[in-house]
Amino acid sequence: MATDKMYERTEDGVTTHVSIREAMAEVNHAMMDGKRDVREMSSGRDRHWIDYKDGRSVRLTLVDAPAETAAEDVKEWSGTASNGTHVHRFDAELKALCNRRIRSRGAGRVSGALVGHGNLRSRREIESSEYAYLYTFCSKCEDK
Repeated sequence: MATDKMYERTEDGVTTHVSIREAMAEVNHAMMDGKRDVREMSSGRDRHWIDYKDGRSVRLTLVDAPAETAAEDVKEWSGTASNGTHVHRFDAELKALCNRRIRSRGAGRVSGALVGHGNLRSRREIESSEYAYLYTFCSKCEDK
């Protein structure tokens, strides 16, 4: 997997890894449907810059995918829009394992591609954060 490519997405200093499909969906949305929300944009072969009118700044850079991560470092935990501190475990479709009706915060579709995976974090990330004491993990999701 080390030779695979993915994009490194940096939004206002926060860096996450996203698939090529997600990155291209965001670039395509910024050029087409969402162009009224874009202040300035530059797109090259493997780098894209999008500055939105609401002040967000997104940088997408094509990089080698990281090596396989340990099972406990899999990014599959996130809060929901209604309660960001009660954390659920989500599958590839961004639906909670305990209840399929629960969606991840920021989950949606852009140009037909599912986006929102950037909001997912590993359990280790959440537990080692400065605000770890605020989070509670869904017990039903932990068992699955």
